[in-house]
Amino acid sequence: MGGNLLKGLRVSVVPKSILAGIIVVKYIAMPVIGIGVVKGASWLGLVHDDPLYKFVLLLHFALPPAMNIGKLIQQVMLLFYYHFYSS
Repeated sequence: MGGNLLKGLRVSVVPKSILAGIIVVKYIAMPVIGIGVVKGASWLGLVHDDPLYKFVLLLHFALPPAMNIGKLIQQVMLLFYYHFYSS
């Protein structure tokens, strides 16, 4: 990111098809793969039968990374204060 900022702000040159592929893999394929991995590990006896444990394992595949959650919280707070002060 720093190298891109050094050249100045400009339009992104990443094709929309690549962005769409990344979104599909992250939000559709990864949860499906995670379900398969957890079900397969449970079937092989590698995972305990505790439902809460399986749920936590599935969360790792379905939730965004911590950096994305932090940015999301910042955006929500910005919108909250924007709405609060504009009212």
